Amino acid sequence: MIPAILVLDHEAKITEALSPLFAEEDIRLHRAESLKQALEVVHQEMVVTIVLGDVIPPLEIPSVLMRLKSVAPYAVKILLVHSNELANSVPALNSGEVFRLIVRPWDAETLRQTIKDALYRHEVVLALKEADEATLRSLGQAIELKDHYTKGHCDRVAGFALLIGKALHLASAQLTDIRHGSWLHDCGKIGVPENILNFQGELDHPDFEVLKLHPTWGAEVARQANLQPGVINAILHHHERYDGLGYPAGLKGDDIPLEARIVTVADVYDAITTRRPYREQVYSLHEAKGIISSMAGTYLDPDLVRIFLGRINEQSTDAPAEKAATVLHQWTH
Repeated sequence: MIPAILVLDHEAKITEALSPLFAEEDIRLHRAESLKQALEVVHQEMVVTIVLGDVIPPLEIPSVLMRLKSVAPYAVKILLVHSNELANSVPALNSGEVFRLIVRPWDAETLRQTIKDALYRHEVVLALKEADEATLRSLGQAIELKDHYTKGHCDRVAGFALLIGKALHLASAQLTDIRHGSWLHDCGKIGVPENILNFQGELDHPDFEVLKLHPTWGAEVARQANLQPGVINAILHHHERYDGLGYPAGLKGDDIPLEARIVTVADVYDAITTRRPYREQVYSLHEAKGIISSMAGTYLDPDLVRIFLGRINEQSTDAPAEKAATVLHQWTH
């Protein structure tokens, strides 16, 4: 079947504006002025993206999302709201049930690009459902293309994480979960605008709050694809901190799933030793080991740090305190 985009809004000009933008693509556009009409379209078409506009009152959004999910479980939802409706809409965004939120007045090109990102997310979910290892790895690499500073990141994280996992003599199935979770830990960045991912310097608070949603969004993609719980854990919790000050759940110590604690050590180490948009400097292996050591017990599991450092081919050394503090702040981005 031909994929369809469904817009729930009283404004015909939304679909009118989108029609020429998708004219060269094999996609159907539909508009519904009631939930009943929307459900009729969903039952008749292969709806892959749903734009929820002013047809749905803000307080009814959670229940409508659940209703749509029951009939179109893999459709990606975009929320189109007025600025005075933001407070009622943010919980739906945080829950992972909404891919992206757009505030009116909308811009046709922004809406088009958001829908294209949503279509890509839909493809990722379906690919993950049937994926073999080669596909999982290639998906991780494709996601890196949104953030060109992270080329090769998923492979390096997987390599570092497996060093730790093998040292712990984990079972083969858990090592597989760690490898897959490493490749896909940033898959939620599908939902993060590229201007935020590639921003030169420190993000302001609103943009940083959007970036912080990527573990939740990624875990929702993995759940939709029925991936293993260990993979979901690595994706959802790779920005938790050992001292409980991380996100999204503020888990502490051993309450953080082991897969996530392992991937976090690997992720932080790779972030320190490669260029990022918020930092020009790349730390040497000698410096990076000292920085990682300084994070033990705060950001990182101290036992896993000890194991990891024991498998890097240079003796650890202490980094200057101010350098470590800078990296600690930067890694949260």
